[in-house]
Parts: sequence; structure tokens; C-alpha cells
Amino acid sequence: MHNNTSSMHTLCAGCTIPPYLLRRKDRCMRRNNLLALALTFLTISVHAAEGTYFKFSELLKADSVEELVDPAVQLYWSTQPTPDFSEVARPDVYTRSSISMSPFGGSARHCVEAFEKTLKAMIDDARSRGYDAITNIRAMRDGKPSDDPLGFNCKPGYKTTEVPLMSSFAMTPVAMQRAVSGRTIRQPARKTSCGRCDLLTLGADFDLS
Repeated sequence: MHNNTSSMHTLCAGCTIPPYLLRRKDRCMRRNNLLALALTFLTISVHAAEGTYFKFSELLKADSVEELVDPAVQLYWSTQPTPDFSEVARPDVYTRSSISMSPFGGSARHCVEAFEKTLKAMIDDARSRGYDAITNIRAMRDGKPSDDPLGFNCKPGYKTTEVPLMSSFAMTPVAMQRAVSGRTIRQPARKTSCGRCDLLTLGADFDLS
């Protein structure tokens, strides 16, 4: 009995797998690989469709944001309470973009870069126009102001990623006084009216008494 078992093992060790079984095994492996690839693609696609949510409070903690923020221009986000302003301009929308050079498209990093560029453009414009505050800053969604005061959802584009922000520039009483003083200093001296000039000319030629 022992000899028969050993001979069976020897025969099995010399057996070869039929070619059609090998082909079937290869097809199964390729099918499984394609299925795994498809599932991965679907997962990435769903994630891209949903985008990534960013909180303003977290974005403002970055060193790059601290460098672009100007202490002379105070920022007030959405429902954040504000002081009394002497002037508040009409709301305006700023949009800047981040360009991706990767063949795989944009990523969350491009959302952050676009946000920082938009914020910088807003601050620079407010400062150049003499405003010392930006109020009611909020994100835009589908062309309308977002009702989320805490952050925004960003879907990176394949090539270009944009983050639009809406806000209003404002002046405190100090900035308003500074602006008024600047206009007064720059105002040219008033010229004598033409009617008065004609009268003086006539007076020089004729006795008007």
C-alpha cells in the first residue's frame, strides 16, 4: 500500500496542466485586473464629482495666507459681526485660478492656490482704493452666493481650477476721514468764472461807476 501511494505522488509530480486550463486562468486574471481597475476609476470619479470641502478657518492658518494678509485691511467672513462703517461698497465677485500641468488633472492643492490668489487680489484692490475692511466674504456656488458661512466645496478642473469669492469693501470712520483729507489736499484751486473775468475786462476799458 505504501508503495502504491509513493508511485501516485511520483506520477502527479510529473503531471502537466492542460493548455486550455492555463488559458482559462489567464483570462480570469485579466478579468479580475480589469474589474479592479474599473472599481478604482469609479472611486476616483465619484470623489472628483463630489469635490473637496475646505473650511475658511483652516485655510487661514496657512503660512502662505498669513503672508498675504494685510493688517491695514481687516477681513470679516460672511456672518461674522462687524463694526459700524462709514461706507460700504456694493458686493463684487473676485475669481482667480490655478493651472495644473499634470496629465492627471488638478488636485486639492490647486483649490488652495486658487483660493489664496483670489483672496490676495481682493485685499490688494481694497487697499489700492483706500478701503480698510472687506466684509461679508463668502464663496460662490453655481453663480450664486453660497449659504455656507464656514467654507466651500471645490472640484479641481483638469487644467484650470477656480475659486470665486464675493465680498463688499468698507471704510471705517478713520479711513473715511483719511480719504476726505486726501481729496481736500488734492483738490485744485477754484478758478475765477468767465463771467467775472469779462466784467473785470469791461471795467478796465469803461467807467462803470
